[in-house]
Amino acid sequence: MRNCNKSILPISFLLFAIILFNYHLNAQKTGNLPEDFPEIQITAFDSPEPGYTFITPCGVFGHFPDAKPYLAIIDNYGTPIFYQKLTQPAFDFKLQANGMLSYNDGSGSQSINIMDSSYNVVKKAAVLGYGTDFHEFRILDNGNYLLLGMDDRLVDMDTVVAGGQPGVTVRGAYIQETTPEGTVLWEWTSWDHFKITDAMYFVDLTDPYMIDYVHANALDQDTDSTILISSRNMYEVTKINKNTGEIIWRMGGENKQITSNGYPVVFFAQHHIRKIDNGNFIVFDNGWEREPQRSCVVEFQLDEINKVAT
Repeated sequence: MRNCNKSILPISFLLFAIILFNYHLNAQKTGNLPEDFPEIQITAFDSPEPGYTFITPCGVFGHFPDAKPYLAIIDNYGTPIFYQKLTQPAFDFKLQANGMLSYNDGSGSQSINIMDSSYNVVKKAAVLGYGTDFHEFRILDNGNYLLLGMDDRLVDMDTVVAGGQPGVTVRGAYIQETTPEGTVLWEWTSWDHFKITDAMYFVDLTDPYMIDYVHANALDQDTDSTILISSRNMYEVTKINKNTGEIIWRMGGENKQITSNGYPVVFFAQHHIRKIDNGNFIVFDNGWEREPQRSCVVEFQLDEINKVAT
């Protein structure tokens, strides 16, 4: 596996969704920007990929409390070609496979807004029967929706770990595939396959109120019958068989099944698992526990029979 030896330099505000693509939207360059639109500073410029970057600058979780929420699409010089001011933070703003745009509206319902090429919201989507997670929404090649949900359950954690408390809300991950009309075609819950004790890093299993043991933050469809899920708080990327619901392999985390150069592959609070056109996989590794601390994008080729990553 490639070493994480190059830092990812952040733009000067919080990025919650970033998609680089070679696709030109039918949009006009913006004129004078609002005073509260965040200043964009390009800190490195070395033959970047042509195309645009989707961002949702905002203040959230106590960070950047004075920042006003926006949707924005910028070019490689930091110039917005589109922006829209919002009343609440948004997440996961991106281009979908069918040419539509989407973002999570950040409201209490956490619904997904689907936009046409003129930036009009033409449809909404949400997980049926569960809370909708703001991290990921995919429109698949066949037009179906792949949604990420939150499966909260009460657990007597005193029966799970020493020092655990009774009656604690524990958040699992839920995946749902639906038709655009809302018919559920497939569903999967982490409760049938992951253990609460698979949680790593800052997860306090003795917390009396809420334990987010999975914190799923990315989904991708590998093949028609397999799904990839990134579980940040487990430091794990997992491949799932859609026909059976069973796990095919687990990379990283407590249940390391994939090796590289003889050592288990390790992530540190990773994000954004994707299968790319050349058959390889990419992951954004937040690198929270690396010394020195650094983030990087890792691309790897995977021998899935022998469970070896290069």
